[in-house]
Amino acid sequence: MIKDKYNYYSGNIPVNVTIESKKEEFVLVYEVNISQISANTELILDKIRDELVEKVKLGITDIVDPKKMDFVKEKFRETIVYLIEKYFPDISNETKDFFTTYLMHKSFGLGRIEIILNDSHLEEIVVNNADEPIWVYHRQYGWLKTNVILKNEGLIKHYSTLIGRKVGRSITSLSPLLDAHLDTGDRVNATLFPITTKGNTITIRKFSEKPITVTDMLKNNTLSLSAAALIWTGIQYEMSTLISGGTASGKCIMGDSEILLSDKRIKIRNLVEEELKNNKIEKIDDGFISNSNKEILSFNPKTLKIEKKKIEKVWKRKSPEYLIKVKTKSGRNITCTPEHPFFILDSEIKQVRADELNNNCSIAVPRHLSFDIKKYEFNLESLKPYKILEDNEEYSTMKLYNNSNSIRIPKKLSVELSRLIGYIMGDGHITKNLSGIKFFGEEDEILNDYMDCINKIFGIKSEIKKYKNRCRQIDINSKLLATYFNEVLEIPKGKKSDILRIPDYILFSDKIYLREFIKALFECDCYVDKIRSSLDLTTKSKDLAKDITIALEIFGIISRIRRTFKKAVNSNHKGDFYYNVGFAGKTLFDFNNEIGLISKRKSERINNSIKLKFSSNVDMIPNINNHIKYLKENLNLYEKDIKGNLSREAISRYICDIRTPSRDSLLTVVNAIEEKIPQSLDVLEIPARINFLKNLSNSDILWDSIISTEKIKSEEKWVYDLTVEDNHTFIANNIIAHNTSILGVVSNFFPPNQRIISVEDTRELMLSKHLHWVPMVTREPNVEGKGEISMLDLIVNSLRMRPDRIVVGEIRKKREAEVLFEAMHTGHSVCATLHANNSEEVITRLTNPPIDISKTLLPAISMIVIMYRNRRTGIRRVLEVSEITKDAIPNILMQYDMSQDRMLNANQSVKLLPELQTQTGLSIQEINQDLKDKVEILKWFVKKDINDVNGVGKVVANYYTNKEALMNFIRKG
Repeated sequence: MIKDKYNYYSGNIPVNVTIESKKEEFVLVYEVNISQISANTELILDKIRDELVEKVKLGITDIVDPKKMDFVKEKFRETIVYLIEKYFPDISNETKDFFTTYLMHKSFGLGRIEIILNDSHLEEIVVNNADEPIWVYHRQYGWLKTNVILKNEGLIKHYSTLIGRKVGRSITSLSPLLDAHLDTGDRVNATLFPITTKGNTITIRKFSEKPITVTDMLKNNTLSLSAAALIWTGIQYEMSTLISGGTASGKCIMGDSEILLSDKRIKIRNLVEEELKNNKIEKIDDGFISNSNKEILSFNPKTLKIEKKKIEKVWKRKSPEYLIKVKTKSGRNITCTPEHPFFILDSEIKQVRADELNNNCSIAVPRHLSFDIKKYEFNLESLKPYKILEDNEEYSTMKLYNNSNSIRIPKKLSVELSRLIGYIMGDGHITKNLSGIKFFGEEDEILNDYMDCINKIFGIKSEIKKYKNRCRQIDINSKLLATYFNEVLEIPKGKKSDILRIPDYILFSDKIYLREFIKALFECDCYVDKIRSSLDLTTKSKDLAKDITIALEIFGIISRIRRTFKKAVNSNHKGDFYYNVGFAGKTLFDFNNEIGLISKRKSERINNSIKLKFSSNVDMIPNINNHIKYLKENLNLYEKDIKGNLSREAISRYICDIRTPSRDSLLTVVNAIEEKIPQSLDVLEIPARINFLKNLSNSDILWDSIISTEKIKSEEKWVYDLTVEDNHTFIANNIIAHNTSILGVVSNFFPPNQRIISVEDTRELMLSKHLHWVPMVTREPNVEGKGEISMLDLIVNSLRMRPDRIVVGEIRKKREAEVLFEAMHTGHSVCATLHANNSEEVITRLTNPPIDISKTLLPAISMIVIMYRNRRTGIRRVLEVSEITKDAIPNILMQYDMSQDRMLNANQSVKLLPELQTQTGLSIQEINQDLKDKVEILKWFVKKDINDVNGVGKVVANYYTNKEALMNFIRKG
């Protein structure tokens, strides 16, 4: 079955891609087809390629000298054209160009790998060995198996060698590992046999070809106009600049986590992938982002209510190495990134990272849910083979054979059908061959109710059968009925116990239908314990257990899930794990009022249980006793004044913080306190505290105790997140879950007549072609431990190359920092990056190990630019622009205001502007006018959408060479 089709060009080569599922494959297949090349043509092209070596006469120095690569390529191109014209004398120019490009790919490139590399939908291309097809990672479809197989291990090794030669590295049996970058910026790793035991491997990870520009940052509100103008001015007049930002990854959860939309549940992976497929995709540094307008259930931390909110963004990000698995007392669990926030209650609502949770914490989980009610009409397409005798809005009357009985098939849910579905999921059985339905039981009331439902809904009369040594059962032999329950109502046939789920048409239906379903299901599988005043339902299906807790929360009923192991009886089988959904005490009372059971026997057991006195230890509200104490003392109240119907001992325990109040107890206390407030009270904090406690006692939240947190190795490639309007929260697994780029931007403000040397571990900077730029990268040592070129080597060497500007990817070590600061003090302008979250942290990082330089060196830095990334939304902003005073203290000049989402002026400059005046001879008025001119240019960038690096670079170069003409041109529009 074809999932997708599209085409693209690799040079002059048109490529058609088909993504399809095939019967013999367990993953989707990525089929590459170069339609213009037939098998016979391919043979002739291979013959031409074989003749190339004989025709092109080159010396060994021509082949190995990188400077002669263009000369060699041109020689090959000329010979290829000659041979194509020889073997295809009547060929068109278009086809000749196509064949030439194809053969050049095979001769100098990576053959079909190079063709696949041009597919913009792909992130990774992987060759595992010559026996397996190439694999690709597709942005929408994940890992796909291609129809491309490299003919032998020698070819894979040849491609690895070719890549190594391009970057001046070798890969041999003595040095079998290669890590390099292609000239496209893509990252390549190659490993030779026998290090990889199945054969030689190549992994190519694609990177964005378009660098971020100042225009992109202005349009995305990452950088303000005034901040950009100030940074440009500092760069123009050779002020050394340090760019910094944090390193944390996004706050995400695993793809299997189930989230609750306003009208359905869905795995977050499926939702995000669906939105990425259907909407415009934006690539971010560690994944992808797209828009969404779906509605989701969200926790409002101000009102403590769960409400419907729009999803604004969906996020798919690379998984970190480790994740945190969180388990709660009620049986909930979620696996997320360490930074993922949870809501806890500690005198106030706070957010705590997953890796900071402990067993003393209680996190917010939903206790009451409300979905959009959907009116389902069942799709009867699967019943088409049956003869329709009558059809209306409510039902169709059908039969299979002329002599068979007709059956009414309902198109909509009813009270009786909801109850019947609960019965069949609990103690029913749909035969594997769909010949009929069986129901087992001993309670007369239940068996009779089952038969009444069957008769009322379908018009079928049935009877109870009794077999020796077996419980009673009701058999209905009807293929039509079995097919209806299996294919239309989605109840599994055959063995079903471990794969059951509550269907969406029940879970998201009106409460009257959901109530009847729960009644019937619990009648089949629950046990009422009079002594413990508890009720437990046991199921083998983990998903059904989770669904039941959600269904109960719709009625405001709190339950917990326990995993237990049950030994098999009278069998060699050891046993299995089962899941108990249970509740006790007041919750049992709530269940009886809201839902109840059907049989008299079980109903009486519940009634007898709830007559007993009970206290809840489930719906507790932790860490708020300080508020009760504050209100009592500041209102001059006694314990008797605030106890309501509680005991004075209970109030005393709350005041002394040795007991936690339940939700109901807290409401009792708050109501009692509120009655005692004097009319003339003029203390604003008291009403605020009372409102907070009332919100807690009337909230949609249960505070669920943590029983364990575990750091686990991630086995996932991706993790996922959502941006939700206003609240920025959503419900996952029934738990409420909550720098180099700018260096390139800044570097493109350099004047074109200055020599720029850049030093990086791996080539990431992409500067304008209008600049005098020499990029350098480090090199790893060879297999003998020789030939290493370190960052320090390159920094020292750059000072001998008469640079005007030095750009360093990242400062990590003391000696690197010392050399750079020495360069600053000797008049060189330096731009570099450092990992720190704010200006003060920059000082701390520079003056402590492992960098650990003297504070006296720091005033050489004229300007610090701090980048900020919102860890939930992924939005990036310039957080601070600051200067370092002569006393090595940061002075913030411009500060990002999160509440207004804009950059504001902070403090007066005591160093940067005076330095500019001293070094340029400009007055403050002239500097301010220059800043205004730059703002005009930056606005024009945005207006004209000039967002490629060379376009921006050309305008900046014109600014330096003929500013007046440029300004006149811009002002004319």
